Amino acid sequence: MITLFELTGVKLRKDLNATRVRMTYHNKHKNGSGNFGFVVVYAHEGTKDAGCGMTVPNEDWFSLSGNYNTIKQIWGLTFGDYSRPIIAIPQDWSYESLLDYAKRFIEEQKKIKESDRT
Repeated sequence: MITLFELTGVKLRKDLNATRVRMTYHNKHKNGSGNFGFVVVYAHEGTKDAGCGMTVPNEDWFSLSGNYNTIKQIWGLTFGDYSRPIIAIPQDWSYESLLDYAKRFIEEQKKIKESDRT
């Protein structure tokens, strides 16, 4: 089981080889439990068309969010593409299992996006 102490933006950025990782929210409840969310960003060269003549940085965004109990054990963990449905992560996974899954998911998304361009 993953604990809150294992999930930090700096550690996730390094372990996932991301451009940046930011905690987007962290709600702490009075009893010591809470919930949180991270955004994991991979930047690429250039810009992409956002419509209406606007361009934005060429980046892929992923979401990691979950809840934790009073002893900081994480439950309800989810990961996925930031703008699409996300996948629930099994509660008994270790931090390493989460990393393996996230890396495979990100690689699959890259392949899908590359095939969409052709």
